[in-house]
This record gives sequence, structure tokens and C-alpha cells, in this order.
Amino acid sequence: MRQQVVVYGNASIAREVYTYLTTDSAYEVAAFTVDPAYVGDGSFMDRPVVPFSSVQETYPPNEYAMFIAVGYVGLNGLRADRYAEAKEMGYELINVISSSATVCPDVQIGDNCFIGPHSLVGPGVVLGSNVMIGPGCRLGHDIEVASHAFIGLGVVMAGWVTVGERCFIAPGATLRNKISIGTRGVIGVGATVLEDVAPGEVWVAQSAERLPIQSEKLELV
Repeated sequence: MRQQVVVYGNASIAREVYTYLTTDSAYEVAAFTVDPAYVGDGSFMDRPVVPFSSVQETYPPNEYAMFIAVGYVGLNGLRADRYAEAKEMGYELINVISSSATVCPDVQIGDNCFIGPHSLVGPGVVLGSNVMIGPGCRLGHDIEVASHAFIGLGVVMAGWVTVGERCFIAPGATLRNKISIGTRGVIGVGATVLEDVAPGEVWVAQSAERLPIQSEKLELV
């Protein structure tokens, strides 16, 4: 029998996690749980949704594991808070790692971590707990990602990069080797970062430029 899991969340990240757990894991999603104000009609993905405040009564931690499936809301603060509360309740917090991801044998991973399809996590990497790594990421060697960080789709990091707690690195960003991203640092979509980022700083890339012509005027080779 597959191990039963309760997923915290009822939005896009929770749907993504549900899909991977259902089709690509040894787990079965028994239910979802959210804060009482967001229970709605009590159903999500054809599974019951129960209030987080009373989840232990229906899905006790000695019978069910849990995964906190929340994005970067409040700079990952909501996910960090619910992670701590679920641990205090006594739940085992599982990792969700796609079978198509390449994770080197010596990688160290905490709990409640997500590694999406076709990602590479290289040798010597250390992931804290509650880390989200989107599909198609490339994490080189000897990288350290602290707890509660969110690494978006297709991020590329070279070797010896350090990412602080609750950082958000948006899709398509590239980080050169031997730099650090301070706690709660934010890196925007497509940014190329070549130096250290201090705690709390926000770095963004220049937006694409709109040409003053229509596409039919282009001479495409």
C-alpha cells in the first residue's frame, strides 16, 4: 500500500505536487489542508480539503505524512511558517523528487524539498529543508541552498554558489560561480548575476525592448 500524504495548499503549486505524487512516486495523496478561510467547498483535485487547524483530528500524524506545497508567498514566509507548524504537530514531511531529475549520490537534502522534472543537482550540493527547485534547473557542484528558498524554473547556478534562507530566484536566472545570495535576496526573471547579493537586495534584468515595427516588416533569414 502506498504511503498516505496530506498536502498543504489548494492552488497551482499544490496541483503540481499532487500530479507528481500521483503519477511519479510511492505516495498517495489522501487529502489537502489549508487555513480555515481558504477551505472553500471542501474539495480540490477530487480530494477532501480540511482546515489546517484541525487536520490532526482527521489525518493523524502517526498515520499520514505531509508536504507543504506553497510557493514564494510572503517571500517564502507562509511556507516556512506552515513547515514549522506541521513539524510541531508531529508530521513526517516528505520530499518530492521527480524520477527524471538527476541528483548526485552525495547530495544532502533536508525534508519537505521539491526537485522538479529534468533538473540536475550536482555533486557536493547541500539543500536545507523546505527548498523548492523548479523543473529544468541546473545546480552545479558544491552549492549550498539554505532552508525555505525557492528556485524557479530553469535557473542555472555554477559551482560554489551559496543561497541564503527564504531567497527567491525567478525563472531563467543565471548565477556565476563563487558568489552568494544573502538571506531573503530576490533575483528577477532572466537576470545574470556575477557578484555577491547582500541580504534583502533585489536584482532584476533589463526588460526586452519592443521594436517600433510589426513582425511582417522583419526580414527573417
